[in-house]
Amino acid sequence: MYKNRPLVKPMIIVGSDGYILSVLGPYYANAHNNDASITKHLFKTNAEGIKQWIKDDDVLVVDRGFRNAQAFLESLNLKVEMPCFIKKGQKQHTTEEANSSRRITKVRWVVESANGRIKQWRFLDKVISNHFVPYIGDFVRIVSAFINCFRAPLINDFCNEEIGQTMLDKAQLGNQVQKYLLCAYENTTLALACAWREIKGLNITTSRDNGNEKQDEDKVDRFTDQSDIFPNDKQALALACAWRGVGNHFTTEIQKNSK
Repeated sequence: MYKNRPLVKPMIIVGSDGYILSVLGPYYANAHNNDASITKHLFKTNAEGIKQWIKDDDVLVVDRGFRNAQAFLESLNLKVEMPCFIKKGQKQHTTEEANSSRRITKVRWVVESANGRIKQWRFLDKVISNHFVPYIGDFVRIVSAFINCFRAPLINDFCNEEIGQTMLDKAQLGNQVQKYLLCAYENTTLALACAWREIKGLNITTSRDNGNEKQDEDKVDRFTDQSDIFPNDKQALALACAWRGVGNHFTTEIQKNSK
């Protein structure tokens, strides 16, 4: 039951270019038929000969609903890519975890787009009468065949390979600002909680008083000298301004507490 209506759901396997490889099911939408249990059932029963057309070391990109099937799929020599979970006691993802989740989401969007194409057919975009339930699987398979035959691939631009390589390279960089601050102030404990306030129009103020202006300028000079970390002059200048508490829209004050 969902929103007081009984549901059935097909399991759709989509290629990285949006091509619909297979439509399995439909399955009842209840607690016993979640994404993980359906996936296990597909491989255990070899539905539609799935074990013959999925090879060792193939990569399956899934969402978090498949977490209980991850170990099972890996035991079949398949690689599983899934967004990260926040661990117990962890308030937010690390930079590396967040970048990893973004890379997976960047690939997985084709699944949602393929589902959206199916729902563009008006019959499948509304509540379907119960007497059509035995035929829903056939309807979805027929519509999927039409989409594969007459619609263009969701991805047909080879520039995506260049974008993907750039994302892979940058995903390993980590949080460069954090690394710089920890290195530059290794003898100081920074209070990372910042107080932000909105600046409207040209009414830009700083949290520093005039007596500390010279000290602030010295901090900016040290900050902008890190050309190896921030090769882009505009980027370094923007970060330096943020450090002083000046920006286009916001200003912040970072308090220092000595160890």
